[in-house]
Amino acid sequence: MTAFGSSYDLDKLLEERAQLAAQVELLVRTEQQLYRSQNELDVQLLRLRALARFSIDLGGEPSSDDVLVRAANLLGEGFAIDWVGALRILPETRAVELVATQTGAHPCTATGLPAEAWQWLTALTEAQLLTASRGAAAAGARGCVETLLGAGAVRWTTSWQIGAVPLHHAGNGCRGALLLASWRPRPVPVRDGGVAEQHLPVLQLLGQHVDHAIGAATLNRSLRERSSQLAHSLASLERAQQALVEARKMEAIGRLAGGVAHDFNNLLTVVLGCAEEILAELPSAAPLRSSARSIVEAGRRAAQITQQLLALGRRQARRPVALDLGRAAGESMAVLSRLLTSQIRLSVVADPQPAVVEVDPAQLEQVLLNLVVNARDAMPDGGQLTVRTRGAAPADLTGRAQHLDPARFAVLEVRDTGVGMDEATRTRIFEPFFTTKASKQHAGLGLAVVYGVVMQNGGDIAVRSRPGVGTTFLVLLPLASSNGASSNGAASNGPGRR
Repeated sequence: MTAFGSSYDLDKLLEERAQLAAQVELLVRTEQQLYRSQNELDVQLLRLRALARFSIDLGGEPSSDDVLVRAANLLGEGFAIDWVGALRILPETRAVELVATQTGAHPCTATGLPAEAWQWLTALTEAQLLTASRGAAAAGARGCVETLLGAGAVRWTTSWQIGAVPLHHAGNGCRGALLLASWRPRPVPVRDGGVAEQHLPVLQLLGQHVDHAIGAATLNRSLRERSSQLAHSLASLERAQQALVEARKMEAIGRLAGGVAHDFNNLLTVVLGCAEEILAELPSAAPLRSSARSIVEAGRRAAQITQQLLALGRRQARRPVALDLGRAAGESMAVLSRLLTSQIRLSVVADPQPAVVEVDPAQLEQVLLNLVVNARDAMPDGGQLTVRTRGAAPADLTGRAQHLDPARFAVLEVRDTGVGMDEATRTRIFEPFFTTKASKQHAGLGLAVVYGVVMQNGGDIAVRSRPGVGTTFLVLLPLASSNGASSNGAASNGPGRR
C-alpha cells in the first residue's frame, strides 16, 4: 500500500507540475501579448496626440500649401518611415504636383506618370497600406513614388510598404493624397516604426482633418478676397457719390450763373451800344469823351466776365472744329508764355502721334490761359511748367471719367512744380468764386470756367496735387471723328490762327 500510494502521489505531482508549467507559459504569452498591445496603444496614443497638435497648430489663417506641409511633417515625425510626400493631383494635365515632403515645402511637378500609377491615384478613396503582394495597385503606388523621387533614388526590398491617404481637396480645387513610403528592411514590432493595418483609421482621420483645414483656408481666402472687393466697390461708390454731389452742385451754380450772365449780357449789349454811339458822336475835344471811353472799356471788361460766366453755365456759343491738339497747344503757348515770369521754365511736349480733337478753338485758348495763369501763381519763386499733349490712358480715367473709353479721348496735361494743394483745397478748386488768393485780385472764376468749358465740350478734367510737390491738371477732350478730321483740311485752326 505504501509503495502504491507513493507512486500515485508522484504521478499526480508530475501532472500538476505539467499543468502549472502550461499555465505559466500561457501567462507569459498573455503578458507578451499585453505588452505588444500596450506598446501599440502607446504608439497610437502618441500619433493621436500628434494629430490633435496638428489641429491646434493650424490656428490663424494658413494656406492650403501650409496645411499640406504640416501634414507631411506630422507623418514624418509620427511614423519612422523613409519618405512622406503631400501631393496635388492635376487632372487637366494628368500630372502630380509634389507640394511638400517631411522636410518642408518641396515644389515639383511630375508628368508622364505610368498609366497604372495614374489609375491608382485617381481611384484612391480611402486610406490604404500597400506591399509588394498587392498586385496592380501596389505597382501603381511604386511607380508613383519612383516618378516623384527618381527611380535611382529608391532601392526597393521585398518588405517595402506604401501608405496612401486620399484628400478630397488639396487646394486650387484639386484632389490630393498623402503618401508614406518605406523600402528598407525593418523589424516587425510597431515601436520600431512603419505603418501597420491598425494605423489606417488614424491616417484616415488625418486625411479628414487636412481636408477640413484646406476647405477652411480656401473659404477664408475667398472671404478675404470678397471683403477686399466689397471694400473697393464701396470706396468707388463713395467716390462716385461724392463726385455726383459735386457735379450737381457745379451744375446748379453754373445754371444760376449762366442765367444771370445771359440776362446781364443782354443789358450790357444795350449799354455798350449806347456808349459807343455817344463816343462816336462826341467831338474829340469834348470833356465827356474820356468818360464815354471809360464806359466802353468797363463794358468790354464786363463782357469778358459774362463770357466766363456763360462758359461756366455751358451757355456760351460753341463752334467746335477738328484741330491737332499738340499743334494748337504749341501755338497758344507761344503767346501765353508772355504771361510767365523769367524764373519759370516752360516746356511744350506734343506726342508724335497727332491727336485731332473736336473743340472750340477759342474755348481751348480760354482753358490754356486759365491753367497757365493758375500755374504761374502757384510758382511765385519760379519752377518748371510742362504742357504735354498725348493720347488718353486708362490711368487717366478717374472719378466721373472711369466709365469713359480712353481710346476716344486725348489728354492736355498741364504740370507745375509749385506749392501744390492739400486734399481739402483740391476738392473745391472748381467751385465758382473759391480762391486761395487775395480776393481783391482774383474772383475765383478761372478754374470754374475751365471746368465748364471742358464739360461743355464733352470732356472731363482731373487734378493730382500734393503740398510742396506741385499740381497736374489732366484735361480729357474727345477725339474728332474721321469725317470731321478730314473735312477740316490741315486741321490747323489753332487758337493762334483765329
